[in-house]
Amino acid sequence: MFTKSILAFLMSAFSTVLLAQPSFKAFAGAGVGIENRIGFKGINLQGGAEFYLNNHLTGITGIDLFLSSKVAKWGSAENEGAYFRQITPSLKLQYNTGSRPGTGFLMSGGLALRTGKTYHFESGDFHNGAYTNHRYVTEKIRGNGFMLGIGYGFPLSEKKHKKIEFTNQAFLMLNDQYTLSFKVCF
Repeated sequence: MFTKSILAFLMSAFSTVLLAQPSFKAFAGAGVGIENRIGFKGINLQGGAEFYLNNHLTGITGIDLFLSSKVAKWGSAENEGAYFRQITPSLKLQYNTGSRPGTGFLMSGGLALRTGKTYHFESGDFHNGAYTNHRYVTEKIRGNGFMLGIGYGFPLSEKKHKKIEFTNQAFLMLNDQYTLSFKVCF
């Protein structure tokens, strides 16, 4: 029920923004991320649109794709076949201190839903400093919650700007995710 309520809120907010017809720009980005519960580190690809409500407030709808096949704390035997895939659609508000939308220091917060799948090392028999008889588990990732971010945006040209952002996707679950990303709005 909570997920349906969040989806209804996101759809309502998105349609309100579209009906208001503010100016908007598409963005694409890439970054690195870490998932905290298991420790997967990987790449994060992003895309979406920014809706400029005024010079200092921006509504952002986007989608993140997080991909990884390695946990740094494990050896090659424990990482064999491991993967982490997650898709996260989100809706957030961003405040900026610059004179143009999306520039200066950035602070953001919003809601996100996520879905994905992971296959990873769960346990094994520890003998003489190494694991044997490895056991792996496949888990579905489902969650919703809040995302908070900080960053800095600067103009590239009259119509384009670039952002560097750090985002914490704390999903009211154990495995929150941190992402450092670079975005170009065009």
